[in-house]
Amino acid sequence: MMDTFRPPAPLKFSIGNVKEKWRKWRQELENYLLATEKDERADKIKIAILLNLLGSEGLEIFNTFKFEPPESQKNYSEVLKKFEEYCSPRQNVVYERYKFFSCVQQEGQAIECYVTQLKTLASTCEFEEQENGLIRDRIVLGIRDSGLKERLLRESGLGLEKAIEIVRRAETSREQLRSMKEETAATVNSVKRNRRQNQPKQSSQDYECKKCGRKHKPRECPAYGKVCTKCNKKNHFAVKCFQNSKNIHEMKVPENELEIYIDSVTEKVQENELNSDSMNKNVEIVSETWYKSVTLNVNDKYFEVDFKLDTGAEVNILPLYVLNIVKVKPKLSETNLSLTAYGNFKLKPEGTIIINCSTSKLKNIPLQFYVVNVKSKPILGLKGCLELKLIERIDAIECSKISKNELIKQYKDVFTGTGEFPDEPYHITLKDNAIPVIHPPRRVPQALQPKLKETLDKLEKEKIVSKVNKPTDWVQSLVIVEKPNGNLRLCLDPRDLNKVIKERILSNSYCR
Repeated sequence: MMDTFRPPAPLKFSIGNVKEKWRKWRQELENYLLATEKDERADKIKIAILLNLLGSEGLEIFNTFKFEPPESQKNYSEVLKKFEEYCSPRQNVVYERYKFFSCVQQEGQAIECYVTQLKTLASTCEFEEQENGLIRDRIVLGIRDSGLKERLLRESGLGLEKAIEIVRRAETSREQLRSMKEETAATVNSVKRNRRQNQPKQSSQDYECKKCGRKHKPRECPAYGKVCTKCNKKNHFAVKCFQNSKNIHEMKVPENELEIYIDSVTEKVQENELNSDSMNKNVEIVSETWYKSVTLNVNDKYFEVDFKLDTGAEVNILPLYVLNIVKVKPKLSETNLSLTAYGNFKLKPEGTIIINCSTSKLKNIPLQFYVVNVKSKPILGLKGCLELKLIERIDAIECSKISKNELIKQYKDVFTGTGEFPDEPYHITLKDNAIPVIHPPRRVPQALQPKLKETLDKLEKEKIVSKVNKPTDWVQSLVIVEKPNGNLRLCLDPRDLNKVIKERILSNSYCR
């Protein structure tokens, strides 16, 4: 029966808080000896049990002890005292109290564990008769719940046991409320799951949608909420529009809107051409109106057409109405391409035609055009613009480097001497109701007066300022600012003068 009790594990002296670990281990040892009825055994037997349970590390420490007198090493109490002294060096009371007053309740830590931690820390602080009061204060100040902390502060005559009881009841109520919420949520979820189980199952396999033309799972159609660019109705794409495709040519679209929408050309592969390569070309329209007159030669008949130059387009577009105006009916070649406008708006070309084009620079340059039956502006794509040399590809811009000395030499008149107004002195025109203002001189610090006189003499010598020895209607205050290098910057305070200056309005001749 005695062998069924679990003995304490060997104590690790080199890891962690040895003092706290020894305190707990010794308590476990005493409980083990009492449970196995070995507490009344002879001292030498209890010493052997002690050293055996401590392990090899404890045995090595025991061999370093010096007993006075030597016979005391056979006394069980003396051996325990030696281990107590080894594991519990003299305490630093200031540091122990620092740990106590810094202890706060951790997240998720129960009040019982927190109080136990505080009592353990207080046992080494030598609080004596003030221990319970200080533990109470630490509970009030260290708990995490600010509302509960406020409630404890309102209590009069609050003692340690009462504080623990209030916090314990609050934690119990909080746990009960959380449990009630979890049970309610579980009940609601159970009802919802049962409802779903009673509903008929839908197939999760992908299928080709009649609204968007793609394969996707039920209720995941990308066309939901989108507006068709053909019929302006919702919840389907233009590629699956219910209207007949021939209605594309019957739509009355303003010219400007149509020009903005066209942005790509996509090859439409016929059923018997599934193995042929598909082709994607962009026909992006520029936002600015950029036109050029080009002479076309169709069946030896010449006529000029204003084309919009579009460097983002890869094909040339010629509306059918242009050919009808000049009464030309050329033979068109069939094409598999269809123009795709913004939002998958399809335009099927009537065909293609090779036309000799001429400009002021080049003559009879053959270009391929896609003829469309839409009221839109003719478009010259990137390739056509390059072949007619209407635009020029610039790979880099060359900039000539110029040094500072070359720049000063080139504009010598600007960087030489002091800048002056050309011709006659500038005259400031005042308003008719202007009243002259004379400001009294401002005081100048004694330390700045020599430097101020030196600066004024220099400006007068350079003919930037001049002395006024006769009465004058306007006198402005002098503002002195000392620069970081010690020199002075002299300015006027012309606030009163600025209010009555008449603005000068330049005629058109000055702006040309």
